[in-house]
Amino acid sequence: MRSPSILYGVQGTGNGHISRARLMAAEFTRIGIDVEYLFSGRAANNYFDMEEFTRLNFGTGLSFVTSQGRIRKLKTLKQSQPLRYAREVLNLRTDRHDLIISDFEPTASWAARLRKTPTLALGHQYALDATAPQPQGELFAKWVIRHFAPADTRIGFHWHRYGRLTLPPMIDTELTPIDNSQAFTLVYLPFEDQNEIAALLQQIKGEHFVMYSPNTTHQIQRRNISIYPLSKPGFKHHLQRCNRVICNTGFELISEALHLGIPILTRPLIGQFEQQANALALKELNLATITRNLGVLSLDKFIHTTQPQKRILYPNVARELAAFCQRQITEGMSAQQSDTTLEELARSLWAQVEHQAGDTLHSDNTELPPRLAAA
Repeated sequence: MRSPSILYGVQGTGNGHISRARLMAAEFTRIGIDVEYLFSGRAANNYFDMEEFTRLNFGTGLSFVTSQGRIRKLKTLKQSQPLRYAREVLNLRTDRHDLIISDFEPTASWAARLRKTPTLALGHQYALDATAPQPQGELFAKWVIRHFAPADTRIGFHWHRYGRLTLPPMIDTELTPIDNSQAFTLVYLPFEDQNEIAALLQQIKGEHFVMYSPNTTHQIQRRNISIYPLSKPGFKHHLQRCNRVICNTGFELISEALHLGIPILTRPLIGQFEQQANALALKELNLATITRNLGVLSLDKFIHTTQPQKRILYPNVARELAAFCQRQITEGMSAQQSDTTLEELARSLWAQVEHQAGDTLHSDNTELPPRLAAA
């Protein structure tokens, strides 16, 4: 009898999708499920630290062009390759797998839809439903969220249980703060102009910055800034030791910072629906400092006035979801059974989220806004 087989599609435009896939890959390996991975959205040579993925394929997929903190819609349209993408969808054999998982990856999702292969969507985008904070208008962006990577069952991740099938963030639960005598602020703003960010940081007196940049291949020192190339182990090392984080408003890094209790200053990408929605949620939940314009005043205020944050300890979501996938394959769950099981899993995982205050761990809603405390 052959072992269960999964095709796992991963959106490659953001490292958060890849971070989630790494956690799931470790759990699938642990329980002995055969997984084939499809990454799309960036050139194959632009991925890094991919050792966890043994059966690995790359595709064109669909992605958005960003520069200077904005999504460039015209450049996105010009760069898209619809005919090549259509061929990838038509040629992808999903019927030889028991389950298709998609982390906002359109090729695997649409190929599975065409061949009627069971599909499970995992991703933060699937939590951006009607009950989660959203920018006004943005009808096209909301349409894209719904149809970009369709699935039979959609599981979303968020910082609050906005929907029945919304789970806590999936992070590496072994991340713990490490005391460091040399205080510094960690900066990760890959969609911004890197030279402009470096010039801005040099104007902040009395603070050392560690900056990770996609534009460098080796470490560079510029006055009070240590600039590093992208590296999974290097970034983890500095994240566990930093005093503050400055980043765009993606989901994964902010979730890790919340888990570690690190104060966050975040700037949402202009024109990026998900990041604008994240900024609204962070503000509503009082979890981070939001800025629309990075400047000397906003940075200086954040650096010199921000107080330490309490940790939000998230459970091992990846382990529970991998076990669910195994059950779905081996037991042949119906759509209704799957939905019921996932709703029970969501309740269980949210009950395990702990807020740390000093030396005490507790779970409560006392600091939530009124509309959320009642949810």
